Amino acid sequence: MFTGLVESVGTVVSVAKNEGGQLTRVQDALMCSDVSIDDSISIDGACHTVVAFGDDWFDVQSIPETLRKTTMGQLDAGSVVNLERAIGSGRFGGHFVQGHVDTTGIVQELQLDGESLLFSVSFPREHQQLVVETGSVTLAGVSLTVARLHENILTVALIPHTLSQTTLSNYRVGDTINIEFDMIGKYIVKSLKAYQGKS
Repeated sequence: MFTGLVESVGTVVSVAKNEGGQLTRVQDALMCSDVSIDDSISIDGACHTVVAFGDDWFDVQSIPETLRKTTMGQLDAGSVVNLERAIGSGRFGGHFVQGHVDTTGIVQELQLDGESLLFSVSFPREHQQLVVETGSVTLAGVSLTVARLHENILTVALIPHTLSQTTLSNYRVGDTINIEFDMIGKYIVKSLKAYQGKS
């Protein structure tokens, strides 16, 4: 489980396709200051298990299902990624983030609004019921609040701190981004569908 509060921005060192999918090596001293084999780390919002590590790098294996549902397969050496370790015993900010990417979206518009940036993303229409204004959403592993919603386009307002501490400032119109919808909302929608099916 994660909070969606990015701890660090790491750099992809290497990407290697293999029989199991893809082995990715990420360089980041902070993540490696307290890491063990089998630890969970969120990479741009996608939960991965550490399979090897060194002083300032760690390796993760992405299975084919992960490569189909996320942007992991688009990474190259030199790519920068948002990183977060699984929840520890400290305070809990953000919202409940599983690191299980639901789908990818496309950046539609970037509009300055004072010192903040309005960041609009389209997503598949079948997920519209999972998004509400002022509700939570995770983009590239970052916990955010939906400021506006128009059909299947959501807009979040990014403050300067978020832009400086994550990779969201690197995105451009047309880029693909990982999306995880609010876990509680997903359970509510599923329960309602089950209830309606019985009536």
